[in-house]
Amino acid sequence: MLGVSPDDTLDTIRKAYRQAAKAWHPDLHPDAPEAEERFKEAAAAWEVLSDPARRAGYDEAAGRQARGQVDPAYVELVATSVERAQDWLDRGVLPQVAARWRGH
Repeated sequence: MLGVSPDDTLDTIRKAYRQAAKAWHPDLHPDAPEAEERFKEAAAAWEVLSDPARRAGYDEAAGRQARGQVDPAYVELVATSVERAQDWLDRGVLPQVAARWRGH
């Protein structure tokens, strides 16, 4: 929302917040229905990032999310498997494959 990075200082974050707040203040944009929501998002971001404890929690959660990204090769492998299963289903082979997989 604020366009800041995890390494930015509090002063940089404060400047980004002020800029966003000014850009989206509902009083300055009375005809823009999204202005109030964006203004609230900027305020919420500032509330978290200006508090050292809350910022640490946010950074930790963001790091976990980044580490949980799926390897593109794995996505390709799953896509190929799904396509193969669809082909087997279309050809009527899937019940035989499923039975074999179950050991029947």
